[in-house]
Amino acid sequence: MRTFLKIIATLCLALGTTPARATPPLDGAFFFLGYAPGSPSVAASELTAYFDEMAALKMNTVIIAASRQRAAPGCSGAFTWLPHMPDQLGPMLDMAQARGIQLYLGLSMSNGCGGLDFGAAGNTAEVVADVNASLQAFAPLLGHAALGGFYIPDEPGLAWPSLEPYYKAVTDAVHAHSPKPVAVAPYLVNVNPATFPPATVAAQAAHFQAATGVQIQMWQDSVGADSIPLDPWARPGQVSEYFAAIRGAIGDAFWADVELFGGPLGGDFSDFLYRPASLRRVTSQLDTTVSAKKRVSWLPQFHMGSVDQHRYVEADRLLRQYKAAFGIAGQVVTPTAYHFETPPAGAYPDRGGQLTDGKAGDPKAFSDPTWIGVSGEARIVLDLAARSRIDWVAVHLLNDPTPDIAIPDSLNIFCSDDGQAWTLATSVKRPFTPSNKKGEYTFANGKPLAIDCAHLKLTLPNAHWTFLAEVELTADGTGAPAVTTPAQAMDGPIEESSTLPPTTAAPVLPPPTVVLVAQGSEYPGTAAATPPTATMTLAAGGNGYAVSLRGSSPLPPGYQCRLDRDGVSGVLFWDPNAYHQLDLATGAAGTNSSFCAYCYGPQGQSQTGSCLLINFQ
Repeated sequence: MRTFLKIIATLCLALGTTPARATPPLDGAFFFLGYAPGSPSVAASELTAYFDEMAALKMNTVIIAASRQRAAPGCSGAFTWLPHMPDQLGPMLDMAQARGIQLYLGLSMSNGCGGLDFGAAGNTAEVVADVNASLQAFAPLLGHAALGGFYIPDEPGLAWPSLEPYYKAVTDAVHAHSPKPVAVAPYLVNVNPATFPPATVAAQAAHFQAATGVQIQMWQDSVGADSIPLDPWARPGQVSEYFAAIRGAIGDAFWADVELFGGPLGGDFSDFLYRPASLRRVTSQLDTTVSAKKRVSWLPQFHMGSVDQHRYVEADRLLRQYKAAFGIAGQVVTPTAYHFETPPAGAYPDRGGQLTDGKAGDPKAFSDPTWIGVSGEARIVLDLAARSRIDWVAVHLLNDPTPDIAIPDSLNIFCSDDGQAWTLATSVKRPFTPSNKKGEYTFANGKPLAIDCAHLKLTLPNAHWTFLAEVELTADGTGAPAVTTPAQAMDGPIEESSTLPPTTAAPVLPPPTVVLVAQGSEYPGTAAATPPTATMTLAAGGNGYAVSLRGSSPLPPGYQCRLDRDGVSGVLFWDPNAYHQLDLATGAAGTNSSFCAYCYGPQGQSQTGSCLLINFQ
């Protein structure tokens, strides 16, 4: 039987509408018409409601992600119009003008052209020809007052110099038809502060601007795609540092693109990660954008909206939370105190008020102090200043199968007036099958609770570790519209019940004994270059272990390295200033795991470097 541990977090914030934030809210959003003529897109009948919603969120900028793309993936072939193009551009411009919104027209996208190979000469010529043809078709609309400019859909990575000829050619083609500005969206995915520090990325942004004539760089923060560090997280290379440096290099040409989905995505748009993020993670992202001229976002119609029938079922929750946080409608409700009925583990404690401190957890590091770890089911009691309306309860959680951290089976929300007698408000079933991916999820109810409580109790049944960072409470306010389940949602509906699901208690096993059999040797090297060297270490972590590898010498030009586990290709790494960590799950007695570093030379050859063999007893 567990011993109950009470951790009291006394806060000085009163209930009420959240005061204005120092960081402005979002200014705009990308608008997605699909990746093919038949792919999911907002219906023509929903366009008016979409622009109404953007205006209600006080957004003044909408960027159409693309209007044309190749009929089949590749670096050659015919282009085709995406849904609603070209016939709906005129009506959309009129809708935007009536609501004080500037619309940026996405151009032709060379989809499926081998990563960054869209800069190849043949592809460049075909894209330029198609841009010229489409702008000729749009000629009567190019002078429309609501047309703010144009967007090149292909993304230039870290504003790579090798791609500058492609963007210059497309930008020149656009400016032959219109003087309005051209925008692109570089990203910070895989940026390494050791090899690409903020000053280097900023210098590339400035060079790109001068070489291409592109007037706006909407830098993706990559917090969803790759969990690039936010300021509360312990890892180096924070988004705010890169954004400040880029603003210093290109001035008002710098816009920030805030990703509203969970992470690290790793390119997989089908997993649970590509669902709406937590409110606190989004506001932390906005806190990094103080230097940006504008703040746009990907992708409110799927992740923070109520119009598109293809949206994720959690999108309504983030929409209502966002409105409350920025004083548009409703209010954020802050507990005056809370306590755990289940004790956090000593290695992953609540350091005092963490569940309501506004700091989202780092999805790449369960050991980051932003996370609180509970073995098995977590039970939390929250005390409010007075009996208060509650519509949304959201818990920011971690999924990391290697150290046996999982999203709980359900979220059960109880309401009480005296903190003694509890009434179940709803039981929410986890809306997806457990994944083997490392990442974050925000577990919440799917429709407004419409309850009035002085105390709340949350239970999160789990046969694994439960790691949580934030609990978010909001109320919609009067006159809020009902929430309906999207007819063609990206995922299944959120299942809620007025009764608790059956649970089976599972024992929490101690970690196995681990014996380090062989410490890896340094990388053997080649005659072509001074070989990189690496060191490996093994350390306990939670109820599992972690293998860490660090480059101990500079990586020669043209080399890249990765860390593999048991022969399975791992992630690229090389940071002489920090360890790259892979978590090691508990293993059965008599089994073992091996970790090896592979480095690739300029000609693509590979050699095994440091290896670590671990036996379980």
